[in-house]
Amino acid sequence: MNDKPYSILLFILSSIILIQLPSCNKECRLTHEKLLTEQQKKQIPFVGKEIITFNSGQNKIELIGTGRIDTLEKIYPSGFSCDYYIEESEFLTFESEDYQLNIRMRARDYFYLKLYDFIEDLKMSAYLRSAPSTGEISEYTEFIDSITVNNLQYLNIYKDTVSNVYPLNTREFSRYAIYFYYSTEYGVIKIDFSDSTSWELGSIEW
Repeated sequence: MNDKPYSILLFILSSIILIQLPSCNKECRLTHEKLLTEQQKKQIPFVGKEIITFNSGQNKIELIGTGRIDTLEKIYPSGFSCDYYIEESEFLTFESEDYQLNIRMRARDYFYLKLYDFIEDLKMSAYLRSAPSTGEISEYTEFIDSITVNNLQYLNIYKDTVSNVYPLNTREFSRYAIYFYYSTEYGVIKIDFSDSTSWELGSIEW
């Protein structure tokens, strides 16, 4: 039996370990912090315990807030160093037995809207951005001056296309979200689906 390939593999693995050892022995440094500004945080109008009700045309969907969580996460950008930076994010979840709506803002200017449909086994996501200096939302599909939702008028609405739809299993799906409509005063006020139906904001228990 030729042991040469195994010897070469062992040499390569040993070399990788030796290269990484110095970074493990040195003191890890905090290089910088990416924190959310107050202007960014104000783009989310909830404390996290609200109850949001949507009208779907056939029934009502009541989503209960589980809280607003602020986290500081260590990010290690290099595999050859244990130096890290701190990134802040805010995460909110509103849920029922069948659905979950997530709102998340990260200090890398990312602003996520995600809907989980546990009936259809789908996760649907839209990605916007929020400027640190002003909190202003950008990279949306369309800005709408005013829109009437469930017989109420809402102003300054950010409409964004759902860019990712993930099946949570291998089953085929036929109905999925295509647009989110977001207000910095009222959160998600409308969701359009691929079968021409919509969820429209009915009420918020603040």
